[in-house]
Amino acid sequence: ALARMEFNLGELLLVGSACGGGSDAADGPTTTAGGAGVGGDVDVDAKDGTVKYTDESGNETEMNLDGSGASLPKGWPSALAPTDAVTIVTSNTSTIDGEDVLTVLGETTSSIGTLQAGIERQIDDAGYDLVQTTSADMTGGGYAGMTATKGDKTLVVAIARDPSAEEKVTLTMTLTTER
Repeated sequence: ALARMEFNLGELLLVGSACGGGSDAADGPTTTAGGAGVGGDVDVDAKDGTVKYTDESGNETEMNLDGSGASLPKGWPSALAPTDAVTIVTSNTSTIDGEDVLTVLGETTSSIGTLQAGIERQIDDAGYDLVQTTSADMTGGGYAGMTATKGDKTLVVAIARDPSAEEKVTLTMTLTTER
């Protein structure tokens, strides 16, 4: 079942936050009237648990609400796709200050070190130059970050363990292309 509606982006983010991580997708689409603000089109597919939003400028966001995973954003290089162990929670395409920005947010139960090593191999195999890495162990959590470049593209990766949910590791990958 597919529904189309117009709404305020802030309302979508609020609804997405309130519904995120649940496994009980509704039996049919839910429609919420939008308020004043940025308009756009929304596709809600309760069967596969995703919400897709395209704003007036063509920027796209896809959120997964039932844990089955969202899609990679259009234009994301297949060589940099997260491993199958990562469930993509949201993906986004946008233009910021004249640059094309693709973002992927995912979750996994893999360790930070395992995920970091795998992504570093992907970066190298895809022909990117790893220009910066960092990592830290913190009480109840940890962090790893990487920056890589290839021509007019910059990839920034952040991997973090949530201290409140030790089995979950969050992966954020942002690929920026200068115009």
